[in-house]
Amino acid sequence: MGIETAAMALIAASGVLDAYSILRQGSQQQAWADYQAKQARADANAQYAAARVQAEQIRKLARQQASTANAALAGSGVDLASSNALNLNADIYRDSEQDAVTTLLSGKAQQQRGYADAQGYQIQGQQAKQASYINAPSSLLLAGGNAATGWVKMKNKGP
Repeated sequence: MGIETAAMALIAASGVLDAYSILRQGSQQQAWADYQAKQARADANAQYAAARVQAEQIRKLARQQASTANAALAGSGVDLASSNALNLNADIYRDSEQDAVTTLLSGKAQQQRGYADAQGYQIQGQQAKQASYINAPSSLLLAGGNAATGWVKMKNKGP
């Protein structure tokens, strides 16, 4: 009878170990998903920061282009206060600002996609952890059922 009892105890211990392993795996999956979410947010913020830098470079190039155009106009004797000179500068600044804003909007959209990815990772991690909360008790119940079945069979055999 001692061997049967030991076998049932091992079945029960196996169930407990299995349940613990399931819970640990769920926690590890959530930790990994949290890391991925944090990284996705950092990448998203970096993309938007790069877009802001690029937009500022576009504006800087526009200032340089307008300055070069003004120097060329002044060198050819055109009055910089004339409508032609003013219109040329307005065109340069308008076009560059449009490019800068497009760059910023694109960067913001990439940032939002990164945030959405981060949220997806977090949901995935939460689901993995919740699944472990469901699977761990199931494993315990299965081990308990196996141990009980073994005990009933042992009792029905008799001495």
